[in-house]
Amino acid sequence: MRIVVLVLTAALLVGCKATFGPSGDTPEERRDVVLTERDAAVRMIVKGRPEVEETMKTAPGYAFFSNANLHLFLLSSENGYGVITTKDGQNHYVRSLGSGAGIGWGIKEFRAIIIFKTQNALNTFIDEGITPRLNADISAIYEDEGGSISRALSPADHEMYQITESGLALQATFQLSMFWYDDLLNESKASR
Repeated sequence: MRIVVLVLTAALLVGCKATFGPSGDTPEERRDVVLTERDAAVRMIVKGRPEVEETMKTAPGYAFFSNANLHLFLLSSENGYGVITTKDGQNHYVRSLGSGAGIGWGIKEFRAIIIFKTQNALNTFIDEGITPRLNADISAIYEDEGGSISRALSPADHEMYQITESGLALQATFQLSMFWYDDLLNESKASR
């Protein structure tokens, strides 16, 4: 059992860039990486579900997260980074951490977009820095090969979309995620 835990932990630390935050030598480079990943995730989601583009245009804001998730039997954990973008173009850079309980096993790297349907939902998310969700997925992806089936149920005042980048997972969990502002990336930042 210890060997399995060590191997999976090592794979998470080595294979999932979300564990260490965005790459780059300066805050400007790191912000650029986050925004580039955000834009790519939005394009992927809109390509598969064109109606999402209109939802995003009328929404008060949305959040993007790049996360690594490790699930061993009954417990799940995840960490990563992201950005909250408001309708007026303000970007708030964040780090995230989550834990959950449920059945399953796996390790995966994924991207998530959360679209807030109301200003109150966005404000609550920003003020409280926490969001619950029920998550179920089957993933087997390596070097752009394989597939993923994922469904996340979140509160009614926002929509969540996930894209699995890589990993192997079979899990059903109740996940509680929280975030906090990344002081380094929010200092003297310029909106994009």
